[in-house]
Amino acid sequence: MHADLGHYLAMARRYDMRTRLRQVEATRAEIVAAAHALLDGDKSHSLTLDEVARAAGVSRATVYNQFGSRRQLLAAVFEDQGRLIRYDRVQAAMALPDPRAALAEGLRELARAWSSRPKAIRRVLALAVVDPEIAELVARYERYRRAEIAALAGRLDDAGLLGHGVSTSEAAAILGALTGFSVFDALAFESGKRAALQRLVHTVFSSLGVDPQPK
Repeated sequence: MHADLGHYLAMARRYDMRTRLRQVEATRAEIVAAAHALLDGDKSHSLTLDEVARAAGVSRATVYNQFGSRRQLLAAVFEDQGRLIRYDRVQAAMALPDPRAALAEGLRELARAWSSRPKAIRRVLALAVVDPEIAELVARYERYRRAEIAALAGRLDDAGLLGHGVSTSEAAAILGALTGFSVFDALAFESGKRAALQRLVHTVFSSLGVDPQPK
């Protein structure tokens, strides 16, 4: 009898813990979604804990308890933004075995990613100019992106695909500059997404001296 009662209580505690964990995860997701809504909205927001809390319909204390600090909240939002734009597809494209194909497909996937949530990305980059916490996080993700770009530049060099006189470091710098959001956004503003991608592909391949077609 006592053993049955102990088993029942243990099961009840596990169920209660799972329920609380699901509630915590749901609240966390709602807060992150609220931050995305602020970034996608028409009004300017600085993503303070108070602003996000109001948008999520929770208290500031709840936001703080979920994330511990504004910086951790912003990190969660930016990481989720990467999920929303499917940046994993960019990484998969750049990892294709053929470096020439990796470059071409990587550019197409970058154009798709940058086109998926342009308003939110613009807002983040604008906030980074005046907000040190956001600037730090943006710089961190840019370093990751540049590292992946540099790896692709090295593969292009190893395969003998770079033009005469273009070193790996120069190729990495060119790729890093041309494949950022701001360049694609400017091209898309002038000519639309499809034409922007075509111009980007032409500019990148020409600047690196890479023949777009295998010989």
